[in-house]
Amino acid sequence: IAHEFKNALATISGYAQMIRSEAQPGTDLHDHGDLILRQTRSLTHVVTEFLKFARPLELANEQVSLQPLIEQVVAEISEGVPGVPFDTVGEFGDVSGDDALLRQAILNLARNAAEAASENPAGGRVVIHGEIDKSAPMPGQRISVSDNGPGIPAETLTKIFVPFYTTKANGTGLGLAVVQKIIVQHGGSIEARNQ
Repeated sequence: IAHEFKNALATISGYAQMIRSEAQPGTDLHDHGDLILRQTRSLTHVVTEFLKFARPLELANEQVSLQPLIEQVVAEISEGVPGVPFDTVGEFGDVSGDDALLRQAILNLARNAAEAASENPAGGRVVIHGEIDKSAPMPGQRISVSDNGPGIPAETLTKIFVPFYTTKANGTGLGLAVVQKIIVQHGGSIEARNQ
């Protein structure tokens, strides 16, 4: 069903591009074509996020070096949210898993943290902390992403991993649900808390 929606949206988008290109800039027709394009892009994004969530994950089983992965995520988020500095501290080892999916999970968490921190009038900051737990029967990697943003209201905190729940005006409500799915599929767990 989602693929059928994407096909229809592509057709609508194509016709809107034709309308916009044939109309004079500044006219109602040009503006309407532009509005249709923006809306179809927004809907396509929602459908794409839904597909990521609904599709069964096929994990690649490879050695993933987390230190360079974290550095790439920080560089990418720093471009998108330039006013929020990142600190990476602790130890990031190698884990067995899917490089692309783990990157996506950490990227979603870091982006959320940066957006929250950007709301701090005194200046936002994000810290990604790594710790290797060697005491467990199987050593594991713990990664904490923290920010100095306004925090999450208590009534919202219990719902943040629920699919389609969002407090953002342009959010799909799938970002953290996808993160949770990725982490659980890798045999891990995820939790969120304030302070």
